[in-house]
Amino acid sequence: MGAGRPSGSGAGKKPRTVTPKYGVFDRVLMGIYNEGDVVVAYALATVSKIEITADGCVYTITLDHDGSERKDVEEEILFKIVEAV
Repeated sequence: MGAGRPSGSGAGKKPRTVTPKYGVFDRVLMGIYNEGDVVVAYALATVSKIEITADGCVYTITLDHDGSERKDVEEEILFKIVEAV
């Protein structure tokens, strides 16, 4: 083993902190995109669950218009209500 190198346990790695942008019960707008990746509409929803993954955060939301639940919604397609208007 070379001098100054951490062992294989990852002792030298800094832990990555993932902080969700939205919280449970937050009101959000889910962007609805066309084939060109342009937002064409928004759906009003409430965050019901947050999962932190190796890639970031994914959400479970409940849509207002029909009460349906969407799982594994990526953070990038959600907006605070004031961000979209």
